[in-house]
Amino acid sequence: MRFTVMFLTLLLVMSVFTFGDGTNSSVQKAQELIRSKRFMTKSGLQELKTISSSLDEKTRMDLFYANKKIPALGFLSFVVPSLGNWIVGDTTGGVVTLVLFGSGIGVAYFGAYMMVNSIHYTKDEYGYSYPTVDSSQYSTGYLFYLVGLGLMIGGDIYSAFSAFSYGRRFNSSLQEGLSLSTVYNYPLDQRINSVTEKRGLFNRREEIVNFDLVAIRF
Repeated sequence: MRFTVMFLTLLLVMSVFTFGDGTNSSVQKAQELIRSKRFMTKSGLQELKTISSSLDEKTRMDLFYANKKIPALGFLSFVVPSLGNWIVGDTTGGVVTLVLFGSGIGVAYFGAYMMVNSIHYTKDEYGYSYPTVDSSQYSTGYLFYLVGLGLMIGGDIYSAFSAFSYGRRFNSSLQEGLSLSTVYNYPLDQRINSVTEKRGLFNRREEIVNFDLVAIRF
């Protein structure tokens, strides 16, 4: 009899924890989908909508602000090429920027090398040296130098606006996937925490989704 009571109590406690973890399980699935960026595809977006349909508005809002991007940070690429891309998570834009900027440096260096080597020194009959310039080689080198410079500047501009556009697109897809018609600003003193409590045979995971937010709206 005593064993039966203990067994039933155990089943009851397990059912309580299982029921309580239902929401947390959905939150975790949504979080994994967001972090993997799969929600930005058509199928992933539909999957996120399905998961978020089981969450209340407060939880969906918490997920949005815990993962949203700040598009304006993309303009940090004007300071360091591709920096804005990596900050907002635009991997493709970051790689393209590095290729453009690196190519620009190589082409500009080649052009400068050609210009320098287009200058030759010859001696006259009295032994004095004076420079002569191969105008054709110098012009070609100067053209390469300008092309390289253009690639670097163009890559920098592309990086900034690519990162900004990616951040806007990420937030828009996230808002749509979480089925949020409107988003609100949260207090600045909130935090994102994940607390795991271990109690005997059970693991109870409490997701405390709060956050800091300095909203930069566009």
